[in-house]
Amino acid sequence: MAHLGAEAPVGESELSRDFSVYLWDMPGYGRSSKRPEHDVDLATQGELFTDLLAEWNIGAPHVVAHDFGGAVSLRALLLHRAQFASLCLVDVVALRPWGSPFFRLVHDHTEVFAALSRRRSTPARWPPTSRPPVIEASAQMSLAS
Repeated sequence: MAHLGAEAPVGESELSRDFSVYLWDMPGYGRSSKRPEHDVDLATQGELFTDLLAEWNIGAPHVVAHDFGGAVSLRALLLHRAQFASLCLVDVVALRPWGSPFFRLVHDHTEVFAALSRRRSTPARWPPTSRPPVIEASAQMSLAS
């Protein structure tokens, strides 16, 4: 679980009934160090999360990500090729700039975005070693910038 605080709608107690739950207190958040010399930017967090999953040696976990943890988890998956069995994004911040006009658009037109999610009848799945072309192109653009 990445960046889930007390306000998160899903907690480890519910999930721990059926799964082993690993909580990651990202540097700069929660009870982790907030020392100014520690890098806590998105790029660093994505690398750290990828490295942490390798260190834990738990295979391809089911990842639940909240808020900034969504961007970190997506970065780990798409740019650093972390292996996830699944990724559940809960109220995430995943597009920069944070608090951008996109988020205001979604807030002001929730019914449109809710209708879009209802149109999908089956979940999108792809092998963890490959990405759909649109995601591959986005990842390449992110790497170039």
